[in-house]
Amino acid sequence: KHGDGAMMQQDPEKAVERVTRESQTGSPRTGWGVFHLLKDVGKAELKSFLEDLEGLPGVLAQAKLARPKTQGIAAAALRANPASCDLQVATNASKESHKRMLVAEDSLVLANEHPSNNRLQKFRDDVVNINVHRPRFVPPLRKETKVKRGVVVEVIVTPPKTPEPWTILKSPFRKRREESDSKDFFDTPQVYNKRCGRDWDRAIAKEAFAKLLVRSRKGDPKLDGAQPSVTEMLKDVCTSTLKNVMDTHFEFVSMVFDFFSVSGNTIGEAAYSMRLNSWNRLVKICSFADPKSARCKQTDIDTAFVATNFEEDGNEDLNEDNDDDALMRFEFIEILIRIAILKYGQGVATYDPAEALRMLITQNMKPNVGSDVARNSNDFRKDRLYVKAR
Repeated sequence: KHGDGAMMQQDPEKAVERVTRESQTGSPRTGWGVFHLLKDVGKAELKSFLEDLEGLPGVLAQAKLARPKTQGIAAAALRANPASCDLQVATNASKESHKRMLVAEDSLVLANEHPSNNRLQKFRDDVVNINVHRPRFVPPLRKETKVKRGVVVEVIVTPPKTPEPWTILKSPFRKRREESDSKDFFDTPQVYNKRCGRDWDRAIAKEAFAKLLVRSRKGDPKLDGAQPSVTEMLKDVCTSTLKNVMDTHFEFVSMVFDFFSVSGNTIGEAAYSMRLNSWNRLVKICSFADPKSARCKQTDIDTAFVATNFEEDGNEDLNEDNDDDALMRFEFIEILIRIAILKYGQGVATYDPAEALRMLITQNMKPNVGSDVARNSNDFRKDRLYVKAR
């Protein structure tokens, strides 16, 4: 190998002939030793860097005899390309190098037979191609297995937390104990008594209604023909009889009032009063009107509705909030007493307005309104509202 340079200097034509002959016979020395063969025709120097075409393992043997720097470069190249130690891979690389050498040989023959710059450049390019693809520096010819990488999704699994037991103190209803009239989560008997007292005071404050109560006792044999004063009569009615009946049944009366107030076509603040159409529904359901009665026909009931809605002077704030075509709760109490007197009072069944009211509630209202109307709001809160969501 090391005599090629001297042969090039002494007899270039002989050197070219030798390289050509070895390439035709497939000699192991025909790797890429013609790199600078025709770089400068007549003056070029043929370098000795032919490789063993049997495979790269021969490079290892050469590296052992080379200088330390060259040996280190060869070892680094082999570490970077472990597949080059494979005999089959090295053999394939040698075959590819031999094919490129044959191409360069053909270019050389054409350059000698028909000298031209283009053919000379073609030969030089083929030689450069041999040098660039020297087997020791090419990547492994073994096909690498392509691994299809998927998307890694990190899933954090946390143990389920034990839900805290439901309590009304942590629910949206916790403010009711502070904001409601009862200062409790439910309506207490005390709040019903307070409502009844307020409504009763507003009802008997109307002079026309007070006079009606006095007239309803006219003809009562218990009075022996004596007509007590209005003050004494009101005291008797309010403290001993009529007020006690209303206290007993006020919760039921309130539930009926609430149901028929919101069942009409009313929205907003108007839903807190009972419109005429809702009142007429209640009259029909409870059979208040009696066509055979002398004083309790439908026309009499309509007159009672108008009389109850009449607003007297003296309480302007209440009159301003009171709708002339609807019944507030205290007016609902008043009209029930009026209907009771018309239907059962004034000697029809009794002279006592309290007894007439009790008969109207127990005989006409409770049996007919149904459980949907007379539903206790506290039962609804306990069974349906103050419970954990399902």
